[in-house]
Amino acid sequence: TRRSSDLERIPKKLREAVEKRFGAQHYNRQNSALAIAIAKKLEIKDRVISQAILQFPGVAGRMQKIVNKRGLT
Repeated sequence: TRRSSDLERIPKKLREAVEKRFGAQHYNRQNSALAIAIAKKLEIKDRVISQAILQFPGVAGRMQKIVNKRGLT
């Protein structure tokens, strides 16, 4: 079965920004959906939300490969 998208209920422009920035990364899509919902409650304009998503650099160290002597990944 196809999993329902976390982004189905948000405006197309914002959905496109999330898809461009994060692709199919499910956890980032979920985080984006929540961040968008909060921003909308705070009455932040879609243009500003979209720009923030596209410019978001990510969290340092998150999902980063760290080389080690033991060969652990």
